[in-house]
Amino acid sequence: MSTHKNVNSPPSASDIELAHKGKQVLRKLISDNVSSYSIKVIRNDEEPKIIQLPAIAISLLADALNEISNGSSVKVIPQQPELTTQEAADVLNVSRPFLIKLLESGQIPFHRVGTHRRIKHKDIIEFTLNGDNKK
Repeated sequence: MSTHKNVNSPPSASDIELAHKGKQVLRKLISDNVSSYSIKVIRNDEEPKIIQLPAIAISLLADALNEISNGSSVKVIPQQPELTTQEAADVLNVSRPFLIKLLESGQIPFHRVGTHRRIKHKDIIEFTLNGDNKK
């Protein structure tokens, strides 16, 4: 795959084709009862490197390849145990003022750090899984 300087740029036609082939291979190899995978990385004429990756990383790679094969750009965003109101609003895909209303109405638990509200990431995930995300 080509290296993209701008992660928001759409993938090229060759990226889409490679991602499609890669996702098909990975999906066949992924198993629920495997905790890690060894992957051989070959770059140009260098010696191959074998790296051990956790199963979750392979699953994320397969998901990313699926999105790229559909022509979408992909961005990985690390999840912190606690989120700011803006981060939580971004996860829920709602405005920050709307999230504040959800917090103040007690629909999503939060606590304060000084004057700032903090929301546990697990509470945001629980809120979305329970179907409470009414925009």
